[in-house]
Amino acid sequence: GTPTASGTFNYTIPLTGTSCSSVNATGTITVTAAACSAGAASSTPTLPVNTVLTNITHATTSATGIGTATGLPAGVTAAWASNTITISGTPTASGTFNYMIPLTGTSCSAVNATGTITVTTAAASACPSPTISYNGINYNTVGIGTQCWMQENLRTRLYNDGTEISFNNSGGSEGTTITWPFLGIGAYSIYANDSVTTPSSNLSNYGYLYNWYAVKGITTLFITTYKNICPTGWHVPTDAEWNTLINYLGGIGGASNLAGGKMKSTSSLWASPNTGANNSSGFTALPGGYRSDNGSFIGVGDVAFFWSASEQSQVCCGLGWYHILYSSNSNFRIFSNIPDITSYSAGASVRCLRD
Repeated sequence: GTPTASGTFNYTIPLTGTSCSSVNATGTITVTAAACSAGAASSTPTLPVNTVLTNITHATTSATGIGTATGLPAGVTAAWASNTITISGTPTASGTFNYMIPLTGTSCSAVNATGTITVTTAAASACPSPTISYNGINYNTVGIGTQCWMQENLRTRLYNDGTEISFNNSGGSEGTTITWPFLGIGAYSIYANDSVTTPSSNLSNYGYLYNWYAVKGITTLFITTYKNICPTGWHVPTDAEWNTLINYLGGIGGASNLAGGKMKSTSSLWASPNTGANNSSGFTALPGGYRSDNGSFIGVGDVAFFWSASEQSQVCCGLGWYHILYSSNSNFRIFSNIPDITSYSAGASVRCLRD
């Protein structure tokens, strides 16, 4: 069997039989207590003051609870249940906080869970207003560094001068069709052509997928006057402006590649595991997938694709710069050379940036 208690156990087992009176099998089993321990912190976050902390956890062994935690920022507390310490709350003071949480239990003397939480001073927001109304829809905004971004994907059917953008719902839920790849003008679509009225539809969750012609503002073939898909005073960010955001959030290279994790929402819409996601920037990226230039829909739940306003022309075709987030890692990647993803006919999400 499996002993469920610790101690020294001297056992006696009497035998039965005609000649077995007072005969016993005897022995000793010594069961030691499992060593008490506290695992490493699930994260060592840096976040602005008055921002909700993504829960930090420590796994424990042989503990029966925790004592009084020390070193946590004001507004943050620790609790223990099912062999796990969970640290949660909203820090209301800035600074670097090295915390210590003592474990309780027979073998837990002097055993502590430790970690660090860094809380930065709140900077003045780059956004003059927390929301912006555009073509009948209210969008939340978020200041990140010196930039002001829409916190949600664009859901407009019009350019900002009132001109309609072409809607394409061809190909059914798979989307494969000869119509979408050869439009040559601005168009938008809904992932899998999902219902526009259902509250939990792909439109409600992720906004529209626009081709690059819509990003450029091309409404008629061969025009040289372009329209703006974003509100007046806003625009589709260039590749350089995306890079400004990425660099502010820590860059894309090396072991500390955290920009993507800081941008990804912790929503269950992302496939699990949503690696590195903490949304500490407030960008709140969601996995809206994309529409390939053959019309097919790909990647909802796994990837978020965002257009830039920049293009890279090649001999055979024009390619737009794309920025991609994945559920499987914390990278925020840049592409321009994958035709089914980055040609002008592909469909991707749009985030507007304030001028």
